[in-house]
Amino acid sequence: MTTTTSTRTRPSRLLLIGVLVAALVAATVATTTAVAGRADGAIGQDASGGGWGNGGGNGNGNGGRDIDEQAVLRTLFQWSEGYDENEPELMRDAFTQDARFVYSSPAFTEPLVFEGIDAVMKLFTDSLAAQNDQRRHVDTNSQVHEVDRRTVQVTTYLTLLVVADPAGSPFLQSTGVYRDTLVLERDGQWRIKERNLTLDTAA
Repeated sequence: MTTTTSTRTRPSRLLLIGVLVAALVAATVATTTAVAGRADGAIGQDASGGGWGNGGGNGNGNGGRDIDEQAVLRTLFQWSEGYDENEPELMRDAFTQDARFVYSSPAFTEPLVFEGIDAVMKLFTDSLAAQNDQRRHVDTNSQVHEVDRRTVQVTTYLTLLVVADPAGSPFLQSTGVYRDTLVLERDGQWRIKERNLTLDTAA
């Protein structure tokens, strides 16, 4: 009797184990599918502007493209280098052909406005010709704000240092704020379309 009972019980136990294993596998597959579905949904939401990520989630309808902020800032730094190193072509290449420069200072009752690349470049080259010192334009605290996928507005703090005597120390000439509008041109280069410079002092 004992042998017969043991023989009959073993298949039942094996059947029960098989059922439990199948249930565990099914539960695991269901959980994995649900997690993957939630991840896909989060990615889809991110790309459409409804998520927290950087995959175009700016709500501007730019098809999921992000602005390359470093490329934007390189243009601003390019202009500063061009001026400080007296390289007019670097400065010119940082601006569009229809560039506009608005220059405000406590020294002026009204802002000075320069229209077109030639007028803007004449301001820069005339200023350089009148200098007998070394200028260093230090650009900091830049904030890039996207207007659309080909236009940005950037606010940057300016600290203008001057070296009048190479044997001496640089001194602070002025501080101010750049408010720039840049556009992405057909050659893939960001360029300044309009620059508003407001100095804090009359220098």
